[in-house]
Amino acid sequence: MGLHDRKLCVLGICTLLEMGPCRPPLEAVLPSILPSCLVLFDGLKRAYEARAEADEDTESEDEEDDQDEEVLSSDEDDIDDMNNEYLENLSRMAVKTAAQQGVNMTANIEDYDSDSDDEDYEPDETAIECYTTPLDDRDCPVDEYVKFKAALSGISTTEPALYHALTQVLNEEQQKLLSAVLVLADQRKAQQDSKRIEQSGGYSFTVPAQVPTKFKFGS
Repeated sequence: MGLHDRKLCVLGICTLLEMGPCRPPLEAVLPSILPSCLVLFDGLKRAYEARAEADEDTESEDEEDDQDEEVLSSDEDDIDDMNNEYLENLSRMAVKTAAQQGVNMTANIEDYDSDSDDEDYEPDETAIECYTTPLDDRDCPVDEYVKFKAALSGISTTEPALYHALTQVLNEEQQKLLSAVLVLADQRKAQQDSKRIEQSGGYSFTVPAQVPTKFKFGS
């Protein structure tokens, strides 16, 4: 469930495909690999859409709060401070304990709306994943779509028999879905490249060393 688990599944399958001769036997699961990936990508698409909607809702709420800010009483401020301090201590303890076990992680404090309608709760798409990893960063350099296309392209060249075995089980509808995933991979790769260029200072254009100062037209 959620973006993290689905992304991790896709990246795990990509790693398996890229292992070459070192990979374990796949004959028993070959027919289900690509169909399973298509299900994962469908879930990823919905999860990304849910996160985008959540971001928009958060921005709208922040704007409303700025326009109509309510001043809390001193007692309420004290209670909120105590709760925040308690949660922050829990976060620090969790991170410290994980570090002692050799695990690198971060902990985020998320607000929970107890008045929300349970009927609107969709754990498959919006469940809060409390403990995040670098894979959850919005600027994570590892993109599961790009990685998936690279893995498929690689085995189509180096192991055509395996590529044929993976793709021959797909029906017409699944082939269309796979094509859509690969197109989206190209789009996300272009976005990555564009962002990387922007962060490095933008496009650079070379100027001729000598610019003519006089022009003569005609004979």
